[in-house]
Amino acid sequence: MIETLCSLLSNSVTQYYLFSAIMLWPMARIFMRAGFAPWWAALLAVPMMGYLLCAGLLTFRKWPANTKGAA
Repeated sequence: MIETLCSLLSNSVTQYYLFSAIMLWPMARIFMRAGFAPWWAALLAVPMMGYLLCAGLLTFRKWPANTKGAA
């Protein structure tokens, strides 16, 4: 049982999706506070590009939460 779990966790693909699943909740909260829909955090499931897409979205788009009070 433990050997199977260790061999499963030694796989890099499994590690990626496990880390993405752990990071899903904090990223969804970041998107909500920035004024975006929290479903943008689902981009983390895209292998190798998900984190770059999330970072790019948060970096280069105007945050709706910042523009609500502007005239």
